[in-house]
Amino acid sequence: MRFVLRRLGFFVVTLWAAITLNFFIPRLMPGNPAEAMMSRYRGEHLNPQALNALEIAFGLKTHQSLLSQYVDYLGNTLRGHFGISITFFPEPVMHEILGALPWTLVLVGVTTILAFVLGTLIGLAGSRSGSSRSSTPGCHTAAATTRSTLRPGRGISPTTHSCTRSCRRSRSSSSRSAAGS
Repeated sequence: MRFVLRRLGFFVVTLWAAITLNFFIPRLMPGNPAEAMMSRYRGEHLNPQALNALEIAFGLKTHQSLLSQYVDYLGNTLRGHFGISITFFPEPVMHEILGALPWTLVLVGVTTILAFVLGTLIGLAGSRSGSSRSSTPGCHTAAATTRSTLRPGRGISPTTHSCTRSCRRSRSSSSRSAAGS
């Protein structure tokens, strides 16, 4: 339970950092998104009334402090109100996210299944290689890992470890062959 809570805490801190960067980076850039959008559609001739309306729509013309804007931004993000898309104006950002979500889930599902199948097949191929030398280091590593991850006082004794005999056999045969050469 402690592990899950710690992971959840790291997730929350990472999410907060990403949201905070997403808030501050556009505000540190020169210009604003409304000017960039207007220059893309109309060239360099900007209508002041249209620019003012876009700045209000994008939330750029507010008379709030930066801290108040940040708190509003966090609240809107938690509620799923991401504002208006600059690229697909005047569509809401949530509409674009929901449109891409099915394809994203399909890609994640297919790659997860593919990774599971390929990982299992590669693991099976590696375990059936037939070479005792290639299996010896894995045996020792598995035993050491198992011992180190268990709680103190509950370690695996060498006599109960499943590959102890084969480890001893391969160690003694490799030490004899090394002594003989």
